[in-house]
Amino acid sequence: MRKYKLLENFIFLCIILVLVQTFLEDFSVVRSWSVDKRNILIISGFVFDLIFSIEFVVRSIANGVNRKFTDYFVNRRGWVDFLSSFPLLILNSGPSLLVFLAGVNTVSLTGFGIVNALKVVKAIRVTRILRLIRIIKIFGKIHNTESAMAQHHTSVITTISVFSIILTLIMFSVLFVNPYSQIMNDKAEHYKKIADTILETDQDTILTVKENARLHFKNQKDLLRVVYNEEDLIPYNEELASEYHNFEDILVVKHKNFEFHFSLLGIHAKTAFQQLQNFFIIIVLVLAFSFVYTRHFAQSISDVMHIVNKGLRKKEYNLQVKIDERYEDHAVYRIARFYNEAYLPAKIKKVNTKKELSLKDMMNFKG
Repeated sequence: MRKYKLLENFIFLCIILVLVQTFLEDFSVVRSWSVDKRNILIISGFVFDLIFSIEFVVRSIANGVNRKFTDYFVNRRGWVDFLSSFPLLILNSGPSLLVFLAGVNTVSLTGFGIVNALKVVKAIRVTRILRLIRIIKIFGKIHNTESAMAQHHTSVITTISVFSIILTLIMFSVLFVNPYSQIMNDKAEHYKKIADTILETDQDTILTVKENARLHFKNQKDLLRVVYNEEDLIPYNEELASEYHNFEDILVVKHKNFEFHFSLLGIHAKTAFQQLQNFFIIIVLVLAFSFVYTRHFAQSISDVMHIVNKGLRKKEYNLQVKIDERYEDHAVYRIARFYNEAYLPAKIKKVNTKKELSLKDMMNFKG
């Protein structure tokens, strides 16, 4: 039992830390942190996803041995544990770590398909927030009577809401092109047209192709390097490029005899800012359900039923339910009113006369 509690406390700590890590992973891009610092976040993300994947396997085996796997996976939200572990490990943190260890520093392609695919994969990182559902009772802890029912219903509605938002975000990432990537794509097409114009220029003009290309491309903010016939027209600032650009941040586009190296930091920063907005929307939603909805549910439903339940079961318990006039037409308050106006008076009368209480006594009571 003690080992189980230690494990739960460890997982609870990991959930808090992985939420911080998820926030910092996007925040580091928005604030243009160095590659070394962002690599630490890549490694830590892999470690957390590995821990949660191992935890899911252990829980699945333990419940499978007791023939309770279906109950764990469906009723106790094992599917949440799965979605916030293996898909992230296989599709996001695992490949990112492998690329980091391989020392790849550019994405080389002639289009933007892979970049857009990376954005879809990154969109699933928000599924880590699903793990917050496991600790809702910590954030939404209330000291009302019989709050277990309120906690359960809060957990259900929060799971549905958060999962629906995450699923919508992933669907949008799959179905729609990132607008910022489209901007860069348009810019790349613009540079290609300039390159075509330069190549079509009469070679007898005063400026050579190389000089003309340098003139057109040297002041472009997103261009890190331009190569023509394997010769650098605009060379890298190696120190600056390596310090702030990892493999996802440099895109190589080849066109005829030209090779353009683009910085994607601007696109990534805008995309990361959107992801931070989504992150905080979900966090605020979870906290709102935990603090506001749980309290409302407990006071208007579970507390009412708690009083009625005790009144039905305990002879000496005669506390009336306070009727909230705003909800007096709701079924729970209609039951409570009958309890107040029929059951309790009949109960008190029978207790005083030391007779058994029957349904007929309540139905005949005219208050």
